[in-house]
Amino acid sequence: MRCFLIVVATVWSVSFVAAQKMSETQEVLRNLEGEGATYKGQIILNNGAEHTGTITYNDRTGILTFKSDSKTGTYSARNLNGFSFYDPDTHKERTFFSMESETRDGGQLTSQFFEVIRQYKDFAMVTKVDPVAINKRTGVVEAAIGGDYSQTRVVVSSAMTVYFINENLSLRPYLEVSWKDVSHINKLFNWDWFAGQSTRVRIIDRDLPKEIMGDNYKKVDKYAREKELHWDDRDGLVALLDYYDTLVDN
Repeated sequence: MRCFLIVVATVWSVSFVAAQKMSETQEVLRNLEGEGATYKGQIILNNGAEHTGTITYNDRTGILTFKSDSKTGTYSARNLNGFSFYDPDTHKERTFFSMESETRDGGQLTSQFFEVIRQYKDFAMVTKVDPVAINKRTGVVEAAIGGDYSQTRVVVSSAMTVYFINENLSLRPYLEVSWKDVSHINKLFNWDWFAGQSTRVRIIDRDLPKEIMGDNYKKVDKYAREKELHWDDRDGLVALLDYYDTLVDN
């Protein structure tokens, strides 16, 4: 079963990906559509055609740009089956595939990119980073000196969701990490007051590890207590899943 997601990436066409911190709100507003790092990699179109070239993936918008000697284009999860590239920062090959899933806001089905984080004997762990959402509200503030001026409250937010997926392509959400930055942009004095950043970690389905691990769950939970690992911590979760994988019969 270990190879089923490789097959998915080939036919249809994760280390957690650290979602971008957004403490510089004005910079985010100016550069949301800006270019990210460029990598050598491959894309797989919806018709199964594979192309090798340079990839720039902007996880803030969910948009990928691709360039090779024979092909250049901009893609979203709607028109790509998947893509992969070698990341020199993590020293690993990163693999993404496109799949329809419900959006966080209203449950609407839409194609989204998922990254393969770990692939085990009977399931895989994947993550999805939501595109950055920006909410701006401008109001007029009365100043003691110099008359009224406008001030804009900017909330920049996003979330990363951890899923388990089996060979039947059943996608089950387990953990969500959401965050937001709040800033106030003052037009009179031309400053950006950073009001604060908040992060929330939420386990969506606490029974999911028990369901997946079956009789081995008690052993893994004991291991978690012995090693002081936590189910809602990034490194702890990966370590627990790695340990579980050693308990599964080859």
